[in-house]
Amino acid sequence: MTFSTRSLSLLLGLFLIGTPVLQAQWTPPNAAPTFPRTLLKTSELPDLRAHLLPEPAHGLCLGLWNSVQSYGVPTSLPSSDGQRRKAAFNAKNASFFYLLDRKPLAGGTLVTLTAAESVSLRDKAIALLELQNTQVESFPQVDPYLWRSNQLINNVIAYDLLKGAAVPDSLLQTGRTLLMDMSASLYAQVKNDFFGLGFFSFHVNNHALRTCGALGMAGLVLSDEAATSSNRDPEAWFQLALFQIDEVLWRSSNSQSTPGVVA
Repeated sequence: MTFSTRSLSLLLGLFLIGTPVLQAQWTPPNAAPTFPRTLLKTSELPDLRAHLLPEPAHGLCLGLWNSVQSYGVPTSLPSSDGQRRKAAFNAKNASFFYLLDRKPLAGGTLVTLTAAESVSLRDKAIALLELQNTQVESFPQVDPYLWRSNQLINNVIAYDLLKGAAVPDSLLQTGRTLLMDMSASLYAQVKNDFFGLGFFSFHVNNHALRTCGALGMAGLVLSDEAATSSNRDPEAWFQLALFQIDEVLWRSSNSQSTPGVVA
């Protein structure tokens, strides 16, 4: 399986990978064993806090804060697309504010979280990760895979940010196991095919790129998880993502880009 350097750049650039690390047999050059590996590095927190003071960033930040505060953890497993998206979205945002250690106030200011606010955000994010619905529709019912990919991306980021905020592994193990379950299930379905036709045959488009982004991010963030089967293998998710990005953008007969001509 081969891929171009353009594919690797796109995967990392699209999702703002920080400093990823791949353990064991697939450690890239200059990798650092640190978290977060998505959105930002811990060293960038001071600059981010400064960036969130002026408008329009502050207004967006305030809206996200209010959304997280008003969202209650469901009492049962989210089942509909909307419920699943909201749960993952709020898991990510609660983790973001926990790592940021700031809350926005009207008037363009950020103040340090109280101890109670910090614990509340951490516990909400962990509870939502532990309430992940890992069910993925069986191939050839492929249209929902875009929503499953969005869900996985948000939950992977939530886990990654909590790790970056030094939440102990003992508190994250259940969420991590469910992330592995979800990633393995999505991978198993999108690599499936029927007489040579599969998800990537039907979707040579942004849907495929989003799914590649989800599996690629999961492979990077969970790279130190030992592979226990052909589907439960972070390196396999990562390699599939790179290969299919290459196909969608440049190698497929109906690819979406031509270098130097159209992107």
